[in-house]
Amino acid sequence: MIRWKKTYWGDSTMTMFITISIVIAATIVLFCCIYIAKHPNTSSSKSPRPLKRKQSHENDNMNCNKYMFSAKYIKTNRMHRDHIVYIFNDEDVRQRIEDLGYTDPIEFYNVDFPIPSEAQLDYLHDLMQAPVPDHICSRDAGALIDFYLYEDDEANQELFEYATKMHIPVSYYCRDKRLYNTIFYNLAIRDKIAFFIFSVYKYKYHSHLYTPLGCQYEFLFYEFADIHQENKRFITSMNRYDGADLQFFGIRNGCEGGSKATIAYKTALEFLKQNID
Repeated sequence: MIRWKKTYWGDSTMTMFITISIVIAATIVLFCCIYIAKHPNTSSSKSPRPLKRKQSHENDNMNCNKYMFSAKYIKTNRMHRDHIVYIFNDEDVRQRIEDLGYTDPIEFYNVDFPIPSEAQLDYLHDLMQAPVPDHICSRDAGALIDFYLYEDDEANQELFEYATKMHIPVSYYCRDKRLYNTIFYNLAIRDKIAFFIFSVYKYKYHSHLYTPLGCQYEFLFYEFADIHQENKRFITSMNRYDGADLQFFGIRNGCEGGSKATIAYKTALEFLKQNID
């Protein structure tokens, strides 16, 4: 028969064992903390909150209200029915419709933004591993899904204000890249060109501004836009950029920004050199 020999640990051995166990446990906790800090969008992170909450409606977190209207379009003298208009801040609904080229008879009423689809809600719930926030629309849900899928910075307040001034509907849940993309995609062509050359200016001259509005060279950006808004070659080149590409150009900290080899970039850069340098 095999007899096992009993082993007795002295005080010093036991103390060493306890010390090593504590060190290992502390190391594991430290690595967990570092991982969570570097990966804030994991399911263990706190759910994002919108930049601000609207006071007038409780079913969405958009920067505007949505209206349906019917009115006579002045250019064609024909009635247009069931058209959508977005109203920002304290704009007068009738005045906004008239500014778009319509006249009496004008009828309008407030409508909700579409609610999230079942697929959006199911996917978002799986990503969050927690209850989906109340009072969100489909655009809010899309922005939240982006939050959990992609690591991205918080959007800048200036960009939200710019979207509002340009009458571009955005969710206050938007992060940086999604907001850039939404703005650039929806700008009218003249404003889009001005925003593009401003982005080149911001990169070249290390500006701390986020929009062309209020910049000392705003007039130059729109002068450039007036020159090129009929330039199909330039516009085709510019439209190859996503809005998020305009955060910077070339390579920065190992990340790739917008291309510096395009006709649009080179044209904008040359204009800036001629008028600012």
